Amino acid sequence: METYNNIEIILTPLQDIFTDDDVEILKMLAEKDYCHYNAFVIANLFEIKYCEGYYLDKDGCIVSHAFNKMGDKYFDVSTAKYYPYVERVYLKREFSSDEITKIFLCENNCFITF
Repeated sequence: METYNNIEIILTPLQDIFTDDDVEILKMLAEKDYCHYNAFVIANLFEIKYCEGYYLDKDGCIVSHAFNKMGDKYFDVSTAKYYPYVERVYLKREFSSDEITKIFLCENNCFITF
């Protein structure tokens, strides 16, 4: 896990990373108000980073949020589908797909030996 101090990130549009067909599939996978789960699934699907932080809603309120990082590009399926006005997020932590899988398994009371 890497920890950051609320670094402002400009999200890369999905179309700049994925094919149009892949974008449609990713948007079909995304569930509204389940950004942590959406980012978890995508992190494991592509073996990329799971990121935690927040964004500011239209009223300027802080919303806890999760998104992904592939290479040096940050992207977010959840906001791309449901909240397209969100162009910036603030990064607090990054996890590898292996790290976040272990955390999700422990938080959901699944017992597994590592």
